Amino acid sequence: MNTRQLECFIRLSDNLSFTKTAEDMFMSQSTVTREIRSLEDELGVQLFKRSVKSVELTTTGHEFKDMITPAFNSLISAISTVQQSEKQKKTTLRIGFFHTASLKFIPEAIGIFHQRYPEIIPEIHQANLNNLKKMYKNSQLDIVFAVKTILDPNEYDVIKDVYHGEIVVTAPISSNLCQYDELTMDMLDGSDYLALNSNSTSAEFGDLFSSLFYKCHNLNVISCTSTDEQETYLRAGIGIAVSTDYSFKSSSKYKQMKLIDPAVEKIETNYSMMYNRANCNKHIDEFVEILDDLARKYNFKN
Repeated sequence: MNTRQLECFIRLSDNLSFTKTAEDMFMSQSTVTREIRSLEDELGVQLFKRSVKSVELTTTGHEFKDMITPAFNSLISAISTVQQSEKQKKTTLRIGFFHTASLKFIPEAIGIFHQRYPEIIPEIHQANLNNLKKMYKNSQLDIVFAVKTILDPNEYDVIKDVYHGEIVVTAPISSNLCQYDELTMDMLDGSDYLALNSNSTSAEFGDLFSSLFYKCHNLNVISCTSTDEQETYLRAGIGIAVSTDYSFKSSSKYKQMKLIDPAVEKIETNYSMMYNRANCNKHIDEFVEILDDLARKYNFKN
């Protein structure tokens, strides 16, 4: 039993004309007849009474129509919904990112991509790390950008490094720390420290923050839920932030200084993208190629 047989049956039961059913379905009359006979043979019942002048539903035919029509309509609706969803996936590129590091290259990459494919406007999703991973796992994202060590790939996922950064201290330009180009952790003691909560920072920096609090006993912690909140404080002349050098956009309001503590130098700070090689969205490879070109252009990876 297939959908064509069922559609033939429902249309024929409505108009009781093999000729009209054939016209509506762009088939020959003999094909409609063959589909109905095949359905009756499969069910083992007679659905229609046929004569030279008329076609009528049998009692069993009426019962079958009442049962199958709602199910058939639901099936056609489900097929249409899935096809539209798949078509939408193929004509959309869904990009997720957490870190403002993405602002170094995503806008330009999207611009180039849109010039090549003006009919496609990529969907951009910024979320915390937990939500990003959940969205990617649920196939709601085609590409996700995050610090490499928090990405959790499966066997079909591809991870490509996009940018490698250093650990820095960002401070308002009015801070006494800005007279230096390099800082050690003990020099931060006594500062107002803009700390990201656990949902907004990656596990890889756990050792860094433990070392920071071990060496600095007089930090005044100001809790932040995002790098945007940190940047707002910095622009207002309040606090310092310890992060990778790609965490904040360039600004005359604050300065970044390299943190040279030996423990920090061991921390990996690759910012990477992950995508699934089995994903049917053909535009992923094209977007990845654009990012590779930009990485070479701006030497992001070094």
